[in-house]
Amino acid sequence: MIKGQHHVAINVSERERSVAFYRDVLGFEIESEVVRQNDTMIFMCAHGIMLEIFVDPSCPPRVTEPEAMGLRHLCFRATELEKEHARVKQLGYEPEDIKPHPGTPYRLFFVKDPDGLPIEFHE
Repeated sequence: MIKGQHHVAINVSERERSVAFYRDVLGFEIESEVVRQNDTMIFMCAHGIMLEIFVDPSCPPRVTEPEAMGLRHLCFRATELEKEHARVKQLGYEPEDIKPHPGTPYRLFFVKDPDGLPIEFHE
């Protein structure tokens, strides 16, 4: 019986810039870190979510925009979307413009993590 989500695993190419993105933009904090022979696993938690970040510069880059098989994007619910958009921009990232979510009364915007994974902020 499934009781809920345990974690989301993400491959990244560089530790420092990825930890900074997930910490500063999304509010995650490092819970633990395991250095292995071929990579490093960093567990980061926030908002009742655990990210398992694999630091491995030998992983191939994303193949397409975001339609590659597998994880398409991560989505986080946000309030005060304009303020979140401005905050992400102030941190030096390049969020897309805020746009309506088709077929709903809600709005959203995307920003990419340092390795190109789309991150959605949704009302």
